[in-house]
Amino acid sequence: MAAAMISTFGSGITDGDVCLTPGELRSVRSLYGFESEAPMAKPPPPRPPPIRGGYLDEIQYKQAVEKHAAWVDPRNFMQAGADRNAMRHAVADGLRMLAWIAKFVPAGDDPMKTLIQFAIDAGCDIEPSDAAWAEGSGEDEEEDA
Repeated sequence: MAAAMISTFGSGITDGDVCLTPGELRSVRSLYGFESEAPMAKPPPPRPPPIRGGYLDEIQYKQAVEKHAAWVDPRNFMQAGADRNAMRHAVADGLRMLAWIAKFVPAGDDPMKTLIQFAIDAGCDIEPSDAAWAEGSGEDEEEDA
């Protein structure tokens, strides 16, 4: 199921057995106040050594030029760290919510269906496909394994 979802929608992020679509990941980021990392400007190129600089100055300058040419914006690494932190928050909160909702879920039922039914009863605007799935009898449904 997760492989089909990733191939269809693309993966926003995976964490263990949990895979979020890019839209779900944006929602999780928003929930916890994480913002997309902004790209960083490339630092200015190194200044050449003085005309009467020594041999070491020339070597250090060449190394600095090589490092400058190989510079890569660390934004992707920083964004990955922020996304991982958002997932840690979501996993912890998800476990807390599951522990709380467990007392309302009949044995063997899907807690997500119970949560959607709570949202419907509370008057939340639920997508029709989600509402139909949550209120379905369970006979025609594909099992998530």
